[in-house]
Order: sequence, then C-alpha cells, then structure tokens
Amino acid sequence: MSIKGAVQIFQSLPNSYKATIGVGLGIGVGTALSKAFSGGSNISGLPKASNLNGFSPVMTRKEAELILNLPSDFTQQDVQKHHRILMALHHPDKGGSSYVATKINESRDFLALGTKV
Repeated sequence: MSIKGAVQIFQSLPNSYKATIGVGLGIGVGTALSKAFSGGSNISGLPKASNLNGFSPVMTRKEAELILNLPSDFTQQDVQKHHRILMALHHPDKGGSSYVATKINESRDFLALGTKV
C-alpha cells in the first residue's frame, strides 16, 4: 500500500477513530521520548543518578568526588581523566547543560587546585 492510499483510508475514517489513533500515537511518542531522556542510559563513566541528590550550595570534597565519579583512592590523573570524559559528554556546545558543565569544572578545580569557586 502506498502512502497516498494510507492517507485516503485515514481521511475516510470517522473523527472518533482519528482521535483514538492520535491519542495512541501521542502516547507512543511520549513513551519513546521518556525512555530516550530518562536516566537509564548506560554510558560508562557517569555516576548513577541516585548518588546525587541535587547540588549543595557550597562545593564539598564528597560532592566533587561524586560528580566526577572518582574512586576512593583517586589521583590527580584520575581527576583530569574523569573531568575530560564528563565534559565531552556534557559540554554545552554539544547539547549539554551549562549548569552541569559548570559543576563538573567546579569539582575539578576544587579537587585539583583546592579552590572554592
């Protein structure tokens, strides 16, 4: 069946059927978008969302370690590596959040330089 034939069949349906089809398509698209943008992605290097309960008003060492997903015995090379990976994933120029990128940078600065921004 061609697209033109499908459109003709759709146009011949009663309005109540068209509405039901529209609602079904809306639910399907909504479900697909929900799954696509939920925290269920399996990108390595990202901390699980349950580890972060929002950001603290002032950066702490524990929060910086959680944001960068660092092991307990991390080195400065680990800080640099995890920062680079996370910034590649969350950079605003690549569609990421500028706020999250700022927190990633703040975490690196706090752990690497000991500065509180």
